[in-house]
Amino acid sequence: MGNDLDLVLIMAIIAERHYAGVTQPDASNAVTRATPSINAHSVALYAEIPRETVRRKVTKLVEKGWVKCDEHGNLTPAPQAASDLANGTSATLKYLDAIVKAD
Repeated sequence: MGNDLDLVLIMAIIAERHYAGVTQPDASNAVTRATPSINAHSVALYAEIPRETVRRKVTKLVEKGWVKCDEHGNLTPAPQAASDLANGTSATLKYLDAIVKAD
C-alpha cells in the first residue's frame, strides 16, 4: 500500500465491517449472522475522508484484487488481499506483540 494511509484505513474499515458478522469457528453456541455490508459512501462518512477520495481509493483496491464490489456497491475484502498483505500483517503483529511485552 506504499505510504498511503488513507488506503490502509479504507481497507481496514471494509475488512472490519465484513468480518464483524463472521462467527468464530470455535464458538460453542455458533449463530449464523448476516455479514454486515458497507459501501464507499459509508466508508467516507465513517473515516471522515472525502467521498471522491474514497471512491478513487476503492477503485484502486478493486484493481489490485483486494476488494470486491457487488452490483449494489457493497464492498468486501477479497482473498487476494490476505495473501498479498501476509508479510505486512505478520510484521505488524510482531511489532504489536513487542509493544505489549515492553509495556
